[in-house]
Order: sequence, then structure tokens, then C-alpha cells
Amino acid sequence: MQIHSLELTDFKGIGHLRLADLPERGVVVVHGNNEAGKSTVLNAIDAVLWEKHSSKKKSIKALKPAGGGAAGAGAGTASSHAGGDRNGGPTVAIEMTVGPYRFTLSKRWLKAPYARLTITAPRPENLTDEDAENRLKEILDEHLDEKLLHTLFLRQGQEFAARIQAAGIPSLSTALDARSGAGEAGGAGSAYAGSDYASSAQTSSAPSSSVQADNDALMQRVEAEYSRYFTQKENKPAKELKSAKADLDAAEAAATEAEAKLRELDSFVARYEDVERQLATTEEKLPAAREELSVRREEAEKARAAAEQAAARRDEYRRALEDLERAQQAQQQRQNLAVEVEKLTAEAESARNVAAEKQEQAADEESRIAELMAQLDEAKQAHATARQAVRDARAAKDQAADRQELTALDTLLADVALAESNLDSAREAVAACGRIIEDSDVTAVDDAAGEVRVQRALAESAAAKLWVSSTADDEIRVDGKSTPLSADPHPVELREGTTVEIGSVTARYAAGAAAAGSADAGAQLEKAEARLADLLHDLGCTDADEVRARRDEHRELLATRDAAVREWEAVIGAKDVGELRAKQTALRDKLGSDEETVEHQTADAMAAAAEALANAERAEEEAQAAVDNADAALAPRRERPFGRDAAIVQSNVDNVERMLAAKKSEFEHAVAGKSDDELNAWIESARAAADKAGRDVEEAERQVAAADPDMAEKLLVGAQAQLETLDKRRSDAEAERYRLTGYIEQAAGAAETVEIAQADRQAAADTYAAVNRRAQAAKRLRDLLVTHRDAARRRYAEPFATKLGALASSVFGGDVSFTLDADLAIEQRVHDGVAVPLGALSGGAQEQLSILTRFAIADLVADPDSESVPVVVDDALGSTDPQRLQLMSTLFADAGRQSQVLVFTCDPDRFSRVPGRTEIDIESMKLN
Repeated sequence: MQIHSLELTDFKGIGHLRLADLPERGVVVVHGNNEAGKSTVLNAIDAVLWEKHSSKKKSIKALKPAGGGAAGAGAGTASSHAGGDRNGGPTVAIEMTVGPYRFTLSKRWLKAPYARLTITAPRPENLTDEDAENRLKEILDEHLDEKLLHTLFLRQGQEFAARIQAAGIPSLSTALDARSGAGEAGGAGSAYAGSDYASSAQTSSAPSSSVQADNDALMQRVEAEYSRYFTQKENKPAKELKSAKADLDAAEAAATEAEAKLRELDSFVARYEDVERQLATTEEKLPAAREELSVRREEAEKARAAAEQAAARRDEYRRALEDLERAQQAQQQRQNLAVEVEKLTAEAESARNVAAEKQEQAADEESRIAELMAQLDEAKQAHATARQAVRDARAAKDQAADRQELTALDTLLADVALAESNLDSAREAVAACGRIIEDSDVTAVDDAAGEVRVQRALAESAAAKLWVSSTADDEIRVDGKSTPLSADPHPVELREGTTVEIGSVTARYAAGAAAAGSADAGAQLEKAEARLADLLHDLGCTDADEVRARRDEHRELLATRDAAVREWEAVIGAKDVGELRAKQTALRDKLGSDEETVEHQTADAMAAAAEALANAERAEEEAQAAVDNADAALAPRRERPFGRDAAIVQSNVDNVERMLAAKKSEFEHAVAGKSDDELNAWIESARAAADKAGRDVEEAERQVAAADPDMAEKLLVGAQAQLETLDKRRSDAEAERYRLTGYIEQAAGAAETVEIAQADRQAAADTYAAVNRRAQAAKRLRDLLVTHRDAARRRYAEPFATKLGALASSVFGGDVSFTLDADLAIEQRVHDGVAVPLGALSGGAQEQLSILTRFAIADLVADPDSESVPVVVDDALGSTDPQRLQLMSTLFADAGRQSQVLVFTCDPDRFSRVPGRTEIDIESMKLN
């Protein structure tokens, strides 16, 4: 049997989980936090295989999804898990192979329950519900041992599961019969009727009456003798045998205890010797570790010093280069000064010669300029008189223009006021509408109204109807709304909860399951009507016609407003109304007259003012011509080119002489501060110092590279860590030595105690042997059939005990065997000769045995020519120490090579040493 995939939907606390593509062999570790659903997966496997889909028992009701509601998804579909309630019934789908059959089984319980079985091999079959359940039972009964399956599912929270009554597992019994050969002898290993053997042994010849009498007498004597040593009812030791056995048990217990203490003493001594060797080894290593730390510390200090020295050499080299650069710059500056002094001396001599010639030309030029200036002054005086006359005439004309502009402003602003009033009125009308209804609003309302008509038609076609009529003037109330009646039948649509009042009679309609379609149609109609009502409410209208009418009204108001805007823009254009009104006020203040007299005065004065201005301007032009002529005569000389040239030349002379003096002073100062020889010596000295500093830097860098400060520091840290480790190891060893010394001192004299206890045990054994020989002589005849039965049972149990011992040796080490009872359940573990009852073992050992037992069963019943038997372990090995975990990992790996092993755990690190395992985070299997 193998499980290929498993899917859970709305199953207890799991909304949706899928475990797919499981390997037929190998270890699969499914891990997750506590309460993540690991144990729920095992519950799902149990439920889908053994619980009918129609079951309503308490254990099935406990599978309901957490937070689930009343309504579930339709058959064969998974309910929604992305937000909202989980309303579906618990659903499980499993794909598996059992015998030759590979199939997918799906079941849902409680809400819309169903069962589906799809068989893909050896031939396709599809069955549902009871047929699926019956076919599944046939397959499981024929090819699956249910008790074996439950045994190999190690569940979290079970009682100690190592004490398995293996003899009660049919498939294991068959396997053990085959291995022991008991099956060929009539199945003696699984039979308990030993009397059959006695009967068959006696059928070869019938004893005579006398022989029978002798046998009866012998039997009476055997029974009498048997009673000295055993109880008749329970066949337990009694009297002499019981007393001898009690003495022997007490002696053996004392000897066992003494031997255990002696072995414990041996272990303490061995451990003490190990600690002594460890302490000696540590002491040997400590001097070298201290020496290494000292060397590493010295090396690190030298490396740090080398790095600091290299940094200092680099600073010296940088300063030497800067000093050389300053010396070279000083030499170059002095050479530049000498060249500039020579150049400026030549320039100063040339400039002085040119300046003398220009001075003579400038004196002649000044005499002629004085004559022409007198003529120009007379012409300017005449022009000033004419210019004043023009200003007076222009002022008169400007006043007339101001009057004319004021008239135009008055007309324009009157038009602006009218357009502004029209625009304000249009805007107020639009604002009064509130919510503007547009074409999109009309479209939305039309669509909603159309949806209402469609849903109403669907509801009317699906809804039940009550036709009501009256020959009198009556009315009825439907859901609180009055409706008049006439002789013509009036339809009343009936939906879930519809209330009809006829006089004092009130009827309420309740739809049955068959009316689900009508209820859905009614719900859709209500939803569509609610949407239409919301749209109309938002628009402030009662129906679509009103929406359309108000849309047209609003469209006209918007058009009027836009026209007023265009009129306003046409009147005002790019002008600013505020500036126009401010200008109107300024002109009125400037003219100082009212609007009625402005136009008359402007008409009378404009022509005379224009003519006076024209005459004044002609007179000014004539005077200006006289000034221009005089100025033209003076113009060539006004700029005084000779005087300007003379001034420029003289200024140049002064500038060159100042520059020459400054450069001479700078050159002399430089020479006085440091001579040329001193300057050259400075450069050579600086160059030599820079070269030496460069060589020093290279040498320092080589020393740093050789010392490797980073590596020296790391080696120092490592040496410190090694010394600290050795110091701690020595301290721990000394403490362990003191502890072991105390144990050894307490166990002094153990060897002598063992010798005495062994002697007592031998004496008790001799006494018991003598009594037991007599007891067994009496018992032999009576227990012959039981002896044969016990021998057959031992042969039957041997393969199981051998397999269990082999697995246990891998974990516990040494020689391990087990004492099994008649049901093949473990009674005690025998480890290196020491027998410990199962209940006295530690929790970790019991936990390990529970897994080993299942691995042994799985191995024994596995058929190499067919599929393996799966082993499922839920949250185990929590009490197992790290060393045993490593050993258990090897057994998990071995089991996974021939079986499918599924492990559910909250700590996947427990199984990290299992090679080839498949790890799956349970959260990754949940599809939300």
C-alpha cells in the first residue's frame, strides 16, 4: 500500500491543504508549528478509509470546520477560503495504491455528503456513494490488514505504543508462520488448542481398560506430586518450589545488584582514567599554547609597529615633495620677475617719447574748440525758447485727448457691467441646480432600469403567484402595501416571507426547497431595484424620465452660462476691468469736470490745439536745425581726439613706470631674501630629501607586507581562543576527576560483595535446581501438550524477536534481546545480560522501542515482489537524546529504502541526518 496524494478541504482547523506527489519509498518529513494541522492529516486518512460519508456520529461531527456556517458548497466542489466563513462540510480526497488497485477516493461528511471512488488500475471504474463505499470495503478486506495499518500509524498522544500485541495482527501472523515453518505443520504458532496434539498422539492405538486404569492411577500420583510444587488452578509455583524460587530470586537480585554496582565502579574507574589522560594531554598542550600566544602577540605588535612606521614614512615623503615643489616655484618666480623688469623698462622709454608729441597736437585743438562752442550756445538758446512753445501746445492737446479717452472708457465700462450682470445670473442658475446630471448619469439609470426589467421578468417567470379578485370594492395589503381589487384577477408574487392581509386574515408564504430558484430570482430583483433606487436617490429624481428631463434642463443652463462667459470675454478681451475703472477715476480727477461737459469741450478744443502744436513744432524744428549745424561743426573736435590721445599716452606712461617700479622692488626683495646660489642649494637639498623619503616609504611598505598585520591579528585571536579552550578543558577535567573520586570511594568493597552474593546465588540455585528437578519430573507428564505448544510458539516468535533485536542493537548498542509474552508483546529488554521491564525503561527508550517495533513489523510483512507497507510517525523522538537521534536516523533511512515512511513533526532538525529525505513545510501545503 502506498499513499500518493492527500487533499483536505474545510476539515477541522484546516481550510485547504494538499500533500501531493509522495514517493512510493523513502522518508517524507512534514513539519510545522504546534496546532498547524499535522495530527489532523492522520485523522483525515482514518476518516476517509473507515468512516462512511453518511455517518452522523459524534467523532464525525467533531470534524466540522472551525468557524463553519450552515450552508455548504455543492457536491464535488471546494468552498471558498479567501476571506469569509468556511461553510462547506469536511472533505478529504486521497489517491493511493492497495494491492493491484490504484484509485482516488473522495468523501464529504455532514454538509451535502458524498463518496466517490475512481479506480484507474487494473481497470477503470467510477462509483459513487453506497456503491463506492461497498467497493472500497471489498478492496480493503481483500488486500489490506486494517489492524496492521492502525498499528503502523504511530499517533501523537497515544498510550505507550511499544507494547503491541503483534500476535493479533493477521498479516504479521501469516508472515511469521511462513518464516518459522509453523504454517506447514498446521499453524501451531497461531493455535492455542494444545489438546489437539494430545488427541492426535493417542489415536494411533486405543489403550485397554487396565492400561487406562494404570494411567489414571499414575495421573493421580503425578497430580499429587505436582501439587507439592504447583497450584492446580493457575499452574503457578507453590509450596516447596515457590519457596526455593523465592530464595533463588532474592539471591539473584542481590547478586545482580552487586554486579551492577561493580560494573558501575568499573565504569567510574574507566571514566576516571579517561579524565586523567585528558587532563594530562591538556597539561602537555598548555605550555605550547601559552608560548604560541606570546609569539603571536609579539608578531602582532611588530606588525602594528611596521604599519605605523609606514604611515609616518608616507607623511615624511609627502612633506619632502611639498618642500621641493615650493623651492622650484620660488626659482621659476624669480626668473619670471627678471624677464618682466627688462620688458617694462623698454616699454616705459617708448611711451615717454610718444607722450611729448601728443601734447603739442592737443594745445592747437583746444583753441579751435573754444570758437565753435560760442556759436553753439547761441543756437541752443533759440532752440530752448521754441521747445517751450511746443510743450505748451502739447499740454493743451493732451488735455483734449484725455477728455476723448474718458468718453470711450465710460462707454466700454457700461458694456462690461451689463455682460458681468448676465454672467452672474447664469452662474447663479447653474449653482441652484445642485447635482448636475450628465449623459453618463442617464446611461447608468437606463442600464439599471433595464436590469430591473430583466430581473422582474425572470422573477415573474420563476415566482409563485396568487391571483386575487373581488366583486366588491375591496383591497388587500401585500408586505404592508395596499393594493385595490376588482373583478379582474390581480397577481400577487409570492416570495419567501411574503405577507398577505385580507381583512382580518394574515397569510405568510414560506417557500420550500423547490422554490430556491424563485427565491434567488427574487433576491436578484431586489438587488437590481435597490441599485436603481440608490442611483435615483443620488440624483434626486423619481424615475428615468425625470433624470432625462433634468439632464436636458441642466444642459441648457450650462449652454447659457457658457454663452455669457463668451460674451464677457468678447467685451473685456485681455483688458483688466480693475485697471480700466482705476484709469476712469484718475482721468475724472485729472480733468476736474463731470461727464456731461467732457464731450462738448473736447469737440471744440481738439482742432485749435492740434494746429497750435503743429506751428510750435515747425518753429522748434528750425531752431533745432540751427543747433544741429553748430553742433555738426563742433562734432569733429568735441571728442578732442588729440587731447584724448595725449591723456591716454600719458596714462600709459604713468602705468608702465608704476609697474616697472613695483617689479624692480619685488625682484630686489626676492634677491635680498635668498640669493640664486642659496635658492639652487635649497632645490638640490629638497630633491635629495624627497628621493630618500621615497626610498624609506618603499622599504616601510615591504616591511608591512612581510609582517601582514591583518593575518598577525587573526593568528593572535586564534591563539587566544586555543589557550582559553585548553584552560576550560583542564578546569572541567579537574572537576570531573573530583566527582569520580567521590563515586569510587563510595563503591569501595564492591568486589568482595559480589563474591559473597554470587556464592549465595549458587547455593540458592543448587537448592532450587534440586527442588525444580523433582517438580519438573512431576510436571512432565501433565504438561506434555503444553510443552509442545510452547516449543511451537517459540519457533513462531523467533523471527519477530530476531528482527526486533537486530534493530535495537543499532540504537542501544551491545547485545540486545527481548522477552516477549504469548501475544508477542515486549515484556522486558535484555541489554548485555541485564533485563529491564518495559515499564521501567526511560521515556526516550520506550519512545524509540515504539518506533523500532513498527519498523520490525513493516519489514516482516513486506513482500519484496509487491508494494511496501507505509509507516506513519506523528511528532515522535521528542524525548530522545542527540546521540540516539543519530542512530535512529540510520533506521529511518533503512526503513525508507523499502517502505514509505511519513513523519509529522514540529522539529525537522530531529530528522536532519536521514539521507535522501523529503522535507515539506505544512504551511506550503495550505492553499488559502
